[in-house]
Amino acid sequence: MSVADRIIQRVSADYVVRPPTGAITVLFFAIVTVLLAFPLLFVPDQIHLTAPPTYSFVHDGAWTIQHPAKGSEYIDHLGAMAAIDGGVDRLLAGNGQIIILSDYTIPPTYIIAGMVTTLALPVSTILFHNLYFVVSMFLAGVFTFFFVRAVLDERAVALLAGVLYMSSFYLFNAYVMGHTNQWQIQWIPLILFSVERMRVHAEAGFVGKSVVLLAVAFGIQVLSSMQYSAYLSFVLPLYVFLRLLYGATGFRSALFWKGFGTATLLAAIATSPYLYARFRLIQAGTTSQTTLQADSYVWYQVQNVIGEFFAADAQLQFIFRLLLVVGGVLTLYTVSRQRFRQLAPFAFLFGICVLIAWGPFSPWAPYALFHTYWPLVGYFRVPYRILPFALLGSSTLAASVLFHLPERESGWLGLRRVVLLVITAIQVALVHSTLMFYEYLG
Repeated sequence: MSVADRIIQRVSADYVVRPPTGAITVLFFAIVTVLLAFPLLFVPDQIHLTAPPTYSFVHDGAWTIQHPAKGSEYIDHLGAMAAIDGGVDRLLAGNGQIIILSDYTIPPTYIIAGMVTTLALPVSTILFHNLYFVVSMFLAGVFTFFFVRAVLDERAVALLAGVLYMSSFYLFNAYVMGHTNQWQIQWIPLILFSVERMRVHAEAGFVGKSVVLLAVAFGIQVLSSMQYSAYLSFVLPLYVFLRLLYGATGFRSALFWKGFGTATLLAAIATSPYLYARFRLIQAGTTSQTTLQADSYVWYQVQNVIGEFFAADAQLQFIFRLLLVVGGVLTLYTVSRQRFRQLAPFAFLFGICVLIAWGPFSPWAPYALFHTYWPLVGYFRVPYRILPFALLGSSTLAASVLFHLPERESGWLGLRRVVLLVITAIQVALVHSTLMFYEYLG
């Protein structure tokens, strides 16, 4: 291959996985983010109740959330913000210790970003706390767009997938619980986008930039959520296998696997001090003991999965999201063979991760096997936290309903984009009819 041919192939590969989306895409997700979270932005020095009216909050020395089906649970906003303040105090004291052992339940990405922001700017800890959630939501939409666009090469479908991923009840539930590690779902699509980018570049004979991007994404993921990282060690090989099964080229390349291994090694080296300290402290979770509870456990898990995933506490939101997913499943049987091969991995990702999220309801349940035999999973206790991976699959599958509309359009007023805007508007309206943004802590 001549030098000119390699340059053309390189530019072509970059265009496929990194199209010139421009400021319009960023502006689109910024507007959607503001529409979804405007109460947090308009009153940023308060924590808000982002939950259906069936939830209530009680201040009994510590804040707890009360739910008629799930009982009482502590919320972690105060503990998360205290970790930032504690890190600042230790930094100013000059003892060289920013994150102490008890802070390892709070992700370093949150603590360090909070310290830098509150020290450099006249920003309160609670203001940073809210903005961190809003930025995470925004990035979840943007990175999902890049990932889905890289696989499907369709802008409107990728935009809708990003909207559905960033606006799920799962994310708002993570916020209301104050789980700063659980709400950082944005790095998952970034990692998958990096893998897709490396796949295309491996075919062109160069993976340098992709190695750096994937290594950075892996490192940030480890420092943001250890549980998502453990689940990713299963989901990522599953995704690559499914893409191979349905004909994606590039994953068989030795160059791809060399780049993938290099990125993994670089991320492991960069995060090794945290990983070492984390694994010294890690203890087995309580999932195995939870399975021995009352017979109602299976139904409890059904409520958890459906409630966290589809917002079952809000009927209109539940029906709307469910109809979109059903429409996506039907789309699988009506699109071209090429589109089917692109969409099928998302359908399997959705189905497999939902089954795992149901928990160990029997000795042969998928999660029971997953918990017992897959490395590190036994250290975590909440099965439904694999739902972001299912959410990414279902969001893309649901967005594929746009394939039923004309594909070639001019400008932003084509039919496919009009329907995209209508669905986005309905989703935003349902979020605000579902969730109470009620100030309860400040």
